[in-house]
Order: sequence, then C-alpha cells, then structure tokens
Amino acid sequence: MTTPEHVVVIGNELRLRQTFRNLVGNAVWHTSPGTHVEVEVTDGNR
Repeated sequence: MTTPEHVVVIGNELRLRQTFRNLVGNAVWHTSPGTHVEVEVTDGNR
C-alpha cells in the first residue's frame, strides 16, 4: 500500500471519523479472520 505524505480532507471531523470507523469496522466484522482490508484515499476525480 502506498500513502501520500499528507492528506487534507475538508468536512466535519467527527462525522469523518465515524464514517472511517464504520467502514473499517464493517470490513473487519463481515470478513473472515485474516482477510486483508485495504483503505485508499483518492482525490475524488477517479
């Protein structure tokens, strides 16, 4: 996985944190143990 050095996301911090927790939590909860979960941040143009 490659990550940018710096990412700026404009939005409500609490809601963004909640969304991230929900997405990752769902991935962990609904997949088999040991399953690889990948999170990607894009610029929205892709």
